[in-house]
Amino acid sequence: MQQGSLYYYIKSKEIALEQICQVAIDGYVGFSAQVRRSHKPASEKLRTVIVLHLSTLDHRPSFFKVFQENRKDLGDKARHNIGRQIREYENAIEAIFRQGVRAGEFRQDLDTLHATLTLLAACNAVSVWWQVRSSTPIPEIATQIADMLLGGISKRA
Repeated sequence: MQQGSLYYYIKSKEIALEQICQVAIDGYVGFSAQVRRSHKPASEKLRTVIVLHLSTLDHRPSFFKVFQENRKDLGDKARHNIGRQIREYENAIEAIFRQGVRAGEFRQDLDTLHATLTLLAACNAVSVWWQVRSSTPIPEIATQIADMLLGGISKRA
């Protein structure tokens, strides 16, 4: 598509960026709420969240990168709206960690906020190094991140 043709459908780059970010965050909020309400163990829910979070990078890498790297360029109103929805996504993930703590599946002293932010940092960082330093398929990377997060990296006794 020619750039001029694109502007026939979209009034500005800012509106296009806002639409990309809105579609992305709607997807994250939607799947995280659905996973949170499922009747699976918390560890399985977290594995699912990681796979779904990274599936966008696998299927639409440019879309994932635009959302991660350019949402700071949104106007104030759009940035605040997207930020509110990002916190909703974070809250859904943190609720899954809390479910695991309550069920005795996770340590009682787990800081669920730090665990949430660690999960998201690990997932979001994949876009920086995937296909540059590793050609491992995204589903395998998702499994590795989940295994490290849930099982730790220390050698088992």
